Amino acid sequence: MRVIGPEEIRDFQIVIAAAATDVESRAADELRKYMREITGIEIPIVADSAPHRDREILLGRNRRLDELGIVVDWQALAEDGFTIRTEGERIAIFGGSHMGSLYGVYGFLEDFLDCRFYTPEVRVIPRRERGLQLPSNIDTTQVPVVKFRELYYTIAKDPEYSAWHKLDHHDTDWGMWVHTFHPLLSPDDYFEEHPEYFSLVKGKRIPNGQLCLTDEGVFRILVDNLRKRIVGNPQAQYWSVSQNDTFGYCECDRCAAVNEREGTPMGSILEFVNRVAAEFPDKTISTLAYQYSRPAPAHLKPADNVNIVLCTIELNRSRPIATDAGAASFRKDMEDWARITDSILIWDYVIQFSNLVSPFPNLRVLQPNLRYFVDNHAVAMFQQG
Repeated sequence: MRVIGPEEIRDFQIVIAAAATDVESRAADELRKYMREITGIEIPIVADSAPHRDREILLGRNRRLDELGIVVDWQALAEDGFTIRTEGERIAIFGGSHMGSLYGVYGFLEDFLDCRFYTPEVRVIPRRERGLQLPSNIDTTQVPVVKFRELYYTIAKDPEYSAWHKLDHHDTDWGMWVHTFHPLLSPDDYFEEHPEYFSLVKGKRIPNGQLCLTDEGVFRILVDNLRKRIVGNPQAQYWSVSQNDTFGYCECDRCAAVNEREGTPMGSILEFVNRVAAEFPDKTISTLAYQYSRPAPAHLKPADNVNIVLCTIELNRSRPIATDAGAASFRKDMEDWARITDSILIWDYVIQFSNLVSPFPNLRVLQPNLRYFVDNHAVAMFQQG
């Protein structure tokens, strides 16, 4: 271990790029704030054009790294990965293109300075007024296997808590989020004149079911309406084109033929969604594999820019999926999807709907389920609490 005394801490400066990103600037502010709480010492933030010091915290992507010969594989860090490394008297914290540097700061505070952030109201910030103890040679890199991580609990809405725990939010990262057939083609606007746009169920067109996904008018209108939304929110990468939160999928001859060929009502959905995705090659079009559409198709595969949101709503949430006999049909569907796509978001229900505020002892279920999902190509998680 190396001990950094108060006088040495006063010699440090936090170095960021002269043209630092908003995330890098935020990371520097957070590091300075927490170091002040821990040590009582205010460490200045300077641009990488400032004179060198022997003691520095190099934060984010800046030219000081190149000047000191610190080689970084930025591509390997992706969006949210980070590295924490000591180089002599310097500490380097740098990360991927999205939130990596900020996550690196929080990782440094938690892993090496023993800070804890249990709730927005309950934190542990140790006082180290006599100095800091750090390992002599730190060299750690963390790159998340799960690229999108949302915890749908009220506590995770706190911005700093969420960032500390490296969480995402669909309301900022997604242009539209699930159950979007009606928002994209509303029965209020179209059913009276065009009942053929909507599901044929037991010989009757119904406005409160799904869409007829083999109708060319449906495709044209939905694509036009989606395009308008994308133009209005060009920063969003993910756009859901997915079934409504109900049943009543279309049984017309054309839809039925596709579904029979594919062995699942997902057939007509995925064929439609793949066509939509071809219209927006620079966006990711997401669709639900949910309830009646959960089984994967026999022949179709998702296009490269199609994401599958696979839902666990039917499962027993108190038993690990990999070993629960009652989860056999889900395991088949999960593993079938894993064979045909590498882009699966799991909508996992870590909740007891029958009594929302009762104790629900599922702690020992969460980790094995996450491992099972990752082993089967899940790259995104939405944990509904």
